[in-house]
Amino acid sequence: MGDKIVSAKDWSLKKIISEAWEKVDGFKGVFWGAIFLLLAIVIGMMVVRVLVIFLSALVLPGFLTIGLDFATMLVFMVLLQGFVAGRLMISISRAKGKSFTVSQLFEYLQFKLLMKLLLLMIVYFASVIVLVGIVGLCTVYPFQHSMTAMVIFQIFYFLTSIVFGMAMFLAFAQVVDQGKPVFSSYWHGFRLVLANFFKMVVAYLFTIAVVIAGALLLLVGLVWALPYIELMCAMIYRELCCPGESASVSIEVEENKPK
Repeated sequence: MGDKIVSAKDWSLKKIISEAWEKVDGFKGVFWGAIFLLLAIVIGMMVVRVLVIFLSALVLPGFLTIGLDFATMLVFMVLLQGFVAGRLMISISRAKGKSFTVSQLFEYLQFKLLMKLLLLMIVYFASVIVLVGIVGLCTVYPFQHSMTAMVIFQIFYFLTSIVFGMAMFLAFAQVVDQGKPVFSSYWHGFRLVLANFFKMVVAYLFTIAVVIAGALLLLVGLVWALPYIELMCAMIYRELCCPGESASVSIEVEENKPK
């Protein structure tokens, strides 16, 4: 049997928006702590990479320096996926009503998982490039001077970014949270997005509106907006990929409401 496809009638986006609002206050501090720690790690990686390039240039031929630079960059990109996985699991833990800490950022630096995430990134970018390329050849290239073709391509590109972006997010979360295989996770995520396409578009537009509203408040609103959006996405994952874990979260929300 394949993975269950949760349809749009099985979950409520309105309830997720409301629940994320209630839960974000206890989540912002850990979210930003993880973000700043991740930023420090990225800066550290950049410094190490510059040092590696500088020192290798002193003792190695040019082509070996370029090769070492590429290898260093690839290793850092793979390691970064592990840190991103940890940051995502902080949000998923909060969405599921489980305990969450900044230390989760370091809990997913496992070789097997990192290789699966690297494969997932390759599959994702390859599928997007192929699909966008095919549509571009069918619309823009034959009708280069047609405004209609350009508009069709831009609309398609916008919708594609939603479908593949959310499918990638759901697949990434399934691989990290549930340990599922890469290809089945990506395919399952893709099918879930198509089955809930209208709600996904609404959720996407809503997150854009939240970011704009946060930015208009002298950027201070982003302190609240960004963790809110991440928590909302984690709750969408919970509803679509872990429907059996929603009840405990609802109970926790009810118990924490002021009497």
